[in-house]
Amino acid sequence: MEITKEILDLSRQRYECIQTETPQSLPLNSREENTKEQMLFQLGYITYQFLFLEVSIHALCVRSQIDSTSKFERYTKISKAINSIREQSSEYSESHPLDIDTLRNLSANEFEATIALERWSAIVTIIRASQSFFDAALFDHFMNCILTFGMADAYRAVSIHTMVEITRRAGPGIPIPFDNLPFYYHQLFTFALTAAKSDDSVRLQDLSLHWPDAYYGMAESVIDEVLTKDAERSSPSGSAQYFYPVEELGYLATCSFNQAMDFYSAENDQACLRWAQKAILLAEAIGTLESEELVCLFQTRLKGLF
Repeated sequence: MEITKEILDLSRQRYECIQTETPQSLPLNSREENTKEQMLFQLGYITYQFLFLEVSIHALCVRSQIDSTSKFERYTKISKAINSIREQSSEYSESHPLDIDTLRNLSANEFEATIALERWSAIVTIIRASQSFFDAALFDHFMNCILTFGMADAYRAVSIHTMVEITRRAGPGIPIPFDNLPFYYHQLFTFALTAAKSDDSVRLQDLSLHWPDAYYGMAESVIDEVLTKDAERSSPSGSAQYFYPVEELGYLATCSFNQAMDFYSAENDQACLRWAQKAILLAEAIGTLESEELVCLFQTRLKGLF
């Protein structure tokens, strides 16, 4: 019942939007208001508007679907409608440009449908196409889709890494709440390391990444970012908001040192030293008595190797 009400509300809103588009507000191809070209344009624009309604209706209905086949059909229709919108948007881009909220809504639905339909090669493309209107809410929706739907860890790592890179470049332009960052970094770090250790990742040809180095690089970028934020916090002009959760620092430190040992076993001494030294810095950043013991343990084991 609630879904039906939402659909009716959307229909009413879309109908009112169309009704306000008087012939005078639409571009005229001649001075005669009732020319064939103008009428065709109006009809085409009405059809174009109802594509947005179709996306919204299917997105609402998919929430109540339990059967996987029914969900798949809804997502397929969402994807088809959005593709039609993309194909037609250039025709109306000048007279009726899409606002930011509409673009975000389309991107959110397109991303969810793409993952549900397992069209993995399109995921990063959608994320990058969204960067001009990226915000915290869209970031959260993308992240929720990545964690909810079944997908390979390599795709998860690449997707989250792309999102994080966009926010890094944008700086304050995309105000991601700092309280959420440890969770995002945790997921990226974990999925990247898992992908690096999985033979399945090398078979994902459409990612065009060098396995496993690219995934180790993603995980190491998390370590570097956390250490950078800790250095900023420790500086005289630092802010207390950059205090990283102790348990997360401990997790990163322990996993990083274990990875350093794996590199040592693989006779990659350079990577071993680099990761071990960063693990020690992470442990030092915790700043507790237990962490001091962890630092001593790491240093002792490292000295025993070289």
